Order: sequence, then structure tokens, then C-alpha cells
Amino acid sequence: MRTLAVASLRTRIPAFTAHFLSVFCGAVLIGAFATLVSAAGGDIPDADSQRLITMGAVMGGWGTLIVLFSVASTLTLVIGQRTHESALLRSVGATGQQIRRLVLIEASLVTVTAVLLALVPAGLVGDRILALMRDVGMLSAGVTGHGQLPALLAGSAVIVVVGYLAGRLATRRSPGTSPRRVGRLRVAAGILLVLAGIQASVVTVTVMADDPDPLAPMSTAGPGGVLACLGLAVLSPVLLRLATAGFGWVLRPFGVAGHLARHDLRARAHVLGAALAPITVFAGISTGTVYLVAIENRASAGLVATREAEDVELLNYVVVGMIALFAAIMVVNTLAAAIADRRREFGQQRLAGATRRQIRQTMTLEALFLAVTGIVIGTAGALATVPAFSWARLDRVWPGVGPGYFLAVAALALLVTLGATSVLTRRALRGSALEAVA
Repeated sequence: MRTLAVASLRTRIPAFTAHFLSVFCGAVLIGAFATLVSAAGGDIPDADSQRLITMGAVMGGWGTLIVLFSVASTLTLVIGQRTHESALLRSVGATGQQIRRLVLIEASLVTVTAVLLALVPAGLVGDRILALMRDVGMLSAGVTGHGQLPALLAGSAVIVVVGYLAGRLATRRSPGTSPRRVGRLRVAAGILLVLAGIQASVVTVTVMADDPDPLAPMSTAGPGGVLACLGLAVLSPVLLRLATAGFGWVLRPFGVAGHLARHDLRARAHVLGAALAPITVFAGISTGTVYLVAIENRASAGLVATREAEDVELLNYVVVGMIALFAAIMVVNTLAAAIADRRREFGQQRLAGATRRQIRQTMTLEALFLAVTGIVIGTAGALATVPAFSWARLDRVWPGVGPGYFLAVAALALLVTLGATSVLTRRALRGSALEAVA
């Protein structure tokens, strides 16, 4: 089976590139913050050690959850594109268990390769974060990446386990069946994550608001938004179908391109939902975290800023930066996998009379609809953070902070989605229509 898996991978390198990049970027993210935890074990002051453990644990926990979601999402997309191949294998005698085992071995080989290649970049990123913390005074000058290699290996082991679990989740569906229907387990998981986010928001208002430590509400408000956004992202195929059914009419004025875009959004919600998910994560977590920092700054206005408050503010900006970068890579990565698989479809449309310009217009409208939908859904997820934290720190539901942060996040989400779609579509339209169909 391993020999067959290796042979299959050699012919499916483009298809597994999305999975490889998700694991690679996730391993760099987790490994970098594992470096912080390892540095805490050196001969350093207790305050530095506690600060490093807090940052490493928070980012490691959030990062692992986000990486699990990302890897499972891209792997599900890759496996969903093999429906016809799986059906062909079953027709020549392969069992469902054998096909699932083949795909799982393929995914595991890609995961291990990506993790090994990410060891060096993860160490470099971890060292850079430590240097940044030393430069801004968060750490003493002598703090370095103590025991970095064992920490990187431990982080790599976590990613391998996460990749295996993601592979098990992605291959749970019976091979050869259409992935158009969203499984009950996925719906249940999404609902549970959203409810967990709401619960964290309620705890922020009812319990943490009375805590004498002004930073205590942040410990529940932040994770509440993350959990809610991930839950909504898990439900992205369902939400995309609802959005298309309710608001697909906005595409009608765009003629043929609008008609095709609306049809594709309805017919391919199970695939395009994978592209909607990272947009939701990016918009929701970024919006929630930047407003959380803005609320804390407003609550602390006129007060003497403590060292702990400054550390937390920097920590949140690091969280936004790392998660935003990872989510942006997820968006491009997922769009690349989805658009590359449609090359044959584009060829058929061109043979039926569609021009390259019409196809590009259709893809632009799809991307615009996905981006706006992801921004709206992500903003809904951010509501698990913003009102609760505002009530806890400012005694009012809405903080009175302007829309500038939200507009910046929305503009970046639109730029990444539309830009990636434009470049990838042009690349997929290269060559003749006959070559694409063949």
C-alpha cells in the first residue's frame, strides 16, 4: 500500500500542494511558539519565564486549533476532488477501507515531509520573536532559545498528530460518494464551537467583569471570538448555500457572468465553502482582536500603563499578525486548489462559447461574493469578543471605537481574495480549451 501511495503522490503533486502548504505553515507557526516555551526553561528571571510560558501556551493552543481546522479543510477539498477516481478504484475491486487507507498514507507522507522541512524556518521565526521581545523590553537581554531543538521536535510531533487526525476526519466519508451534503458530525462540531464561544462571552460579562485584575476579561473574551469564528468556518458550506439563496439576486445585474457565478455558488457550495472558511477566520479573529486591544487602550486611557498591560497589548498584536498571515495563506492556498481543479471546467465552458473574459468576470464575482460573505460571517463571530469585553471594561455594550479597524480588515480580506482569484484564474486559462478538456 505504501508503494502505491508513493506512486500516486508522484502523479498528484499539484493536488497535494495545498495540503503540504497548510501543514508547512502550521508547523512553522506552532514551532515558533514552542521555541518560546523552551526558552522559559533556561536560567532566566521568573518574570521572563512566566511571560514566555503564557505567550507560548496561548499561541500554541490557538494555533493548534486553527491548524487542525486548516489542514482538515484543505485535505477534505483534495479528497473531494477524487470522487471519480475513488469510484473507478471501487469498480475494479478496491474496498472503501483500502481507499481510505491509501489516502491516509498519502496525506501522512505529505505531512511528515512538510513538518521536517519546516523545522529550520520554525526555529528562525522563533528566534526572531525572541529578538523582538528583547528589543521592546519584554524580556531580559540574556534570554535565548534554550532547548530549542527538543521543543521544535515536540511541536513537530503535535503537527504530525494533528495532520493524522485531520486525515481521519477528511477520509471519514465513504469514498466515491459526493461531498455535496454536509455531514452531521461537521454541523454538530460547528454548532458546539459557536456555543462554546458564546459561553466564553457570557463568562466574560458575568464573571470576569468583576475580577479585580483588569486583564482577566481578555482571557475569556479573546478565546470566545476565536471559537465562534472557527465554528462558523466549519459551517461555511451551509452558510454559503443560505447566503446564495438569500442574496444571490445581487449578481443578476451582471448578465451572463452574474448568472454563471450564481449557478456556481449554488452547485459548488461544498467546494467553495472551503475557500469561504479561511476568509471567515481571517476577518473574524482579526476584527475581534484589534477591537479588543482598542477597547483596552480606551479603558486604560489616563492611567499609568503597567508592564503587564504593555506585554498583553504586544501579545495581541502578535496574535493578530501571525493569525492574519496564516489565514491569508489559507485563503490563497485553498483558492489555488479549488481553481486548479476547475481547469477542465473552464475548457468546457470555452468550447461551449464562453470567452476568457467572461470566465474571469464570473470568477471575480464569485470571489467578491465569497469575500463579502466571509467578512459578514467573520464579523458575526467577532461579536463574541467585542460587546462582552466592552461591557467588562467600559460598562457599555458598544465601545464607541470607530469603524476604521473593521474597514482595514475588510479591505485586506477583499484584496487577498480578489487578487489571488485573478492571478490563479488567468493561470488556469492558459493554453487551448481542447488541452484543458483533455
